Amino acid sequence: MTTGTWVADPTVAWVIALEAHLREAVDVEQVARGLASAGFPAPVVAADECSDALQQVVAPGSAAVRAAASANRVVLGAQHEHCDGLGLLALLAAATGAPATSSARGVGERSARGSALGSTARRLAEALLAPPAPVAAPAATGRREAGEAFARFTVARRLSVAELTHAAVQGVAAHNRAAGARTTRVAVALGASRLGGEVPVVGDHSALLRLRGVEGLSVPEVRAAIRAAAPEPPPPGAGDAPSLTGRVATVAMGALSSRLGSTLLVSHLGEVDAPWVEELAFYPVTGGGSGVSVGAVGLRGTTVVTLRGRGHRHPYATLEALGRRMHDALEATDS
Repeated sequence: MTTGTWVADPTVAWVIALEAHLREAVDVEQVARGLASAGFPAPVVAADECSDALQQVVAPGSAAVRAAASANRVVLGAQHEHCDGLGLLALLAAATGAPATSSARGVGERSARGSALGSTARRLAEALLAPPAPVAAPAATGRREAGEAFARFTVARRLSVAELTHAAVQGVAAHNRAAGARTTRVAVALGASRLGGEVPVVGDHSALLRLRGVEGLSVPEVRAAIRAAAPEPPPPGAGDAPSLTGRVATVAMGALSSRLGSTLLVSHLGEVDAPWVEELAFYPVTGGGSGVSVGAVGLRGTTVVTLRGRGHRHPYATLEALGRRMHDALEATDS
């Protein structure tokens, strides 16, 4: 199975990442041995030998897993077809000997929303007739950032998926309003797991929920919408021998990638129990027309929220500003 057929948008490098700061130092050799023992002999670099370890591990490439390590810091990247977000916790344990579990319960065997072809037809019709609002990009300056862009902020409490999603939507609405861009038809793709995080395992057990028109919903309404949402079926062509229909759908979705997908992708790893870890940050993929994702992970009552985008469209400064608006929305919800 190749990444080009595994995802609906073949232009996306489908790599997720986890950054961990540990209580004890690890070295490159230890991380490499641990990943090999988990069945993923991976290229591991010293984090202080590359300009940006996070950029290094999410760069497109053939390796299923890649890592960077330096002193108490480990950064792991994995192609999503081999590992989901909770699976990164299992990889972290293998690479460092630091066990980590999550409170995330997963969606279990919740039935998918119709057939793959039906889902593709709906998404293509949406892209053509009523595309979701993108996250407004800054005016062109003649200079574009290469690779991925990242930003993050910390909230001194636990956040639920509904609170995170609501804040992300309100942040985008405020961001777009300030830029004079559309604030309606905000759609959110929610990355979830079918297994939950009590015993993380390496592998792709992910599910995708999708919410449309959420800009006017309160936190309780978002929570209800998430509970009622049916997982999206995998796209046609997600297999070793895609059909002609699947190949045509993949080509069509690639051609419409700028209008396809959701305003944001949001994924929360839940509250993590990891005694030997000081801090965690999770970076989901940057799929969809906007190419902006929001990740979160809780540890000992504090939540780290990340934003990730494609640097040529949403540079660091844009993500930082969007993060501040999200933080403001969370504070407004608390008050």
